[in-house]
Amino acid sequence: MDTKVETHEQFLDKDASEFLRWAWEDPVASGMWSFVNKDRQAFEFERNPEFYNADNVNFDRFMIESFGGNTAQQQALMSADHVDGAPSLFCPPEIVDQFADHVEQVNIPAKWGYGIVFNHADRHFGKRAVRQATAHVIDRQSIVENAGPRSKFVTETPCGIAPRDQEYWLDDMQSDFETYSPESQDTETATQLLEDAGYEKQGGTWQDESGDTISGDYYSPAGWTDWTTMTQTVVSQLNDFGFDFSISTKPTNDWFSQYSNSSFSMGSLYWLPGGSRSSFPYFPLRYQLWEDEIGGGHNYREAAQTEQTIPGPDGGEMTITPLEEVDQIAKQPDDEAAREYVQRAAWHNHIELPFLGLVSKFEQSWTTDDDWTIAEEGDANRQVKWPQFWWVHEGDLQYKG
Repeated sequence: MDTKVETHEQFLDKDASEFLRWAWEDPVASGMWSFVNKDRQAFEFERNPEFYNADNVNFDRFMIESFGGNTAQQQALMSADHVDGAPSLFCPPEIVDQFADHVEQVNIPAKWGYGIVFNHADRHFGKRAVRQATAHVIDRQSIVENAGPRSKFVTETPCGIAPRDQEYWLDDMQSDFETYSPESQDTETATQLLEDAGYEKQGGTWQDESGDTISGDYYSPAGWTDWTTMTQTVVSQLNDFGFDFSISTKPTNDWFSQYSNSSFSMGSLYWLPGGSRSSFPYFPLRYQLWEDEIGGGHNYREAAQTEQTIPGPDGGEMTITPLEEVDQIAKQPDDEAAREYVQRAAWHNHIELPFLGLVSKFEQSWTTDDDWTIAEEGDANRQVKWPQFWWVHEGDLQYKG
């Protein structure tokens, strides 16, 4: 914990339950807001006069209310008479058209998006051929069209690097990468991969040599309406091809628990860590190998530390220890020195597919401009998460009074 030792040393020899009952008696705020109260409905804060930019904050109270999912937030913005914004909220065009005129949309590069996490201990998805076949079967463009083309875009090459950074980092090598048919379903290649791996289609479903069907529950987070649409698209395509998956929608905590406990074969999960971290390939490439957020529940950590031999870009073979290669990226003095390690790690990623990156997006953030000032179009502050916080910090979001 990033806290002075004298604060926590009294708990070093005690049961964890005692520490979990401890709380700050008088927390000290260094930012714009000081904590006042929290209940099931909202967090409440008050202006912190000791904040170094306190003159940028010309109102006294800040409330973060709980609305319980996208739909409730969307309905609140249709009148926008008792809310002033939503930091991150997916809204399809037909919903946006119903918003009040004083609701302003702010699109922020997310470097985050919908993907698939595989359980590499699964009898089927632990096989590279099955993962690659899955990638070939999914039409990524149809996912974007179904879930919101104004805010989402296709991952051209699943290789662990944010889509709009791939050209820069892969450079002349980009054309060597397998794209897995981003705008169509390549069922012919998928069929060949499965047959070569010993699978056979029986009664409309793919089975291995023991007669076990490629099947399971495909998990998706409840309340994330765009993810629900994308999951429905993915599962429909996979089942049409001959897999047998059922969608299981879980509250977010339970969704994560399935993966942390390795109680899954494959399911939806974001394939980039998001934001500025995803701008430098070290972070997303390492995220997919190690995946701290689910405690490595995708069971790739051992493989990530093991020397592997995979097909190379020149038609031969490449030998690589994935985690060591990724860690080298962070040790280089500049982009040019890091590029060779990025390219090798990305090549491994697109062959092995520890995750399958499908879609990336712009964050949709919403604020109102009837009572509040907003950052002007073209202002760099419109590219920072989130307007309701950063704009206050910078003095762009103030009460008109």
